[in-house]
Amino acid sequence: VLAVFWGVALCVLWNGLHIPDENMPRAVASVPALQPLTAVPPSGLAHEESAPVPRENARIANDSASIQAVAAATAPPSPPARKKITVAEAWAPLIARLAADGFTPSRLEAAFAALSSPPLPEFMGQKAVALYSPYGTAALALPDAEKAAFAPPDYSRNAGGVSVAAGRRVITNNKQFFEGLFKRYGVPAPIIVAVMMVETGIGQNLGKQNALLALGSMAVTSSLEQVLPVVSGITSRHEEMDDAIKARSDWAYNELKSLLSYAKETGREVWTIPGSVYGAIGICQFMPSNIPEYGVCASKKRPAPDVFILTDAAASIAKYLSRHGWKKALTP
Repeated sequence: VLAVFWGVALCVLWNGLHIPDENMPRAVASVPALQPLTAVPPSGLAHEESAPVPRENARIANDSASIQAVAAATAPPSPPARKKITVAEAWAPLIARLAADGFTPSRLEAAFAALSSPPLPEFMGQKAVALYSPYGTAALALPDAEKAAFAPPDYSRNAGGVSVAAGRRVITNNKQFFEGLFKRYGVPAPIIVAVMMVETGIGQNLGKQNALLALGSMAVTSSLEQVLPVVSGITSRHEEMDDAIKARSDWAYNELKSLLSYAKETGREVWTIPGSVYGAIGICQFMPSNIPEYGVCASKKRPAPDVFILTDAAASIAKYLSRHGWKKALTP
């Protein structure tokens, strides 16, 4: 009986699933057909570019913006851009210092303006390289071509680049003058001329630098901090080097004052005077402060010794050597 019952039930169910549409009850036939599913791309969004941002993502975005705003508000202020100064402004403190020591401000302003250059720390940098040599090897942080302009005097040259015959001609052409120097100072002509040959080639090589620029630059460069940007290799002894540079800066300032006085006494325009990287000037390469003490004017027509004139330079060398121990007995 159960088997018959289940058989009849299955037949009814099977036939019911295949009832034609026109025989279906009206309520059932009015149900709309299902629309086909739209294919979903792998990303999970049918139109990814127009999909709304999830609420959690919006919260994260807002938090990130808040963090950035707080960071910007609490960050230390950026250092102000360093103002570029003119050549005149760069020299102004030194001019004021010199004016306080009695030099004419207008003449100073004209002299430094004529240089068309601000102070250059490379001058003191070269001095710092020499000062550091007992402790280590330092060098100017410049291309080789630029280093040459700040190199110290090279005394390894053969007679300053001039021939011995040229030196002999100077003695022959000024025989009486050199005999007078020997009588007065006890220094023979060959020694005096040899010094001038080694120092400047008897005036042919008066220095690669401008004396005012060299001494002025060193006078305003008074700390290791000012030197380090142009020098490499100074890795220790910073306190000692700082003290040494300060002392050399003071020395350069005094030499600068002597240079200004020399220019005024001789009638030379100070910004035209050539010199060494350390500010030595003339055929005999005296430091300006040595000229008042050792300079000799060989002509009564000039008001002051001029170390760019051969006779004055030669007489000044003779006086300098006699004051530093030269004795006639040393002459062969």
